Amino acid sequence: MVHAKRLLTLLAVGCLVSGAGCAVLSPADTSDRSTTTRFAGKVLVVEFANQTAPANASPSTTATFENLSDAKRDEFLTALDHDLRRPDAWDVGTDIRYVRYEGTWYSLHLVFVN
Repeated sequence: MVHAKRLLTLLAVGCLVSGAGCAVLSPADTSDRSTTTRFAGKVLVVEFANQTAPANASPSTTATFENLSDAKRDEFLTALDHDLRRPDAWDVGTDIRYVRYEGTWYSLHLVFVN
């Protein structure tokens, strides 16, 4: 729900800045849900992290963006803009939990949607 609110806020701000006529639907709008296909699988979520949390984390769970593989960099950037469905480069429980990108720490969560 937090991501839906963030997306709606960004969409509304984009409409105001551009001056374009935009329609923003609330998350409660269920008018067309019967025709959508439900997604099931893993999702990579990247969020702004508490900036002191990585200091207490295991070094094996932290990385700088520059030290990520090319595949992880691409997926991180995609997930930074919006949650990434079916990431290939990240593993559950044995992977990096914090990435420092452009001077800011981000937390990564790999979740399963059923």
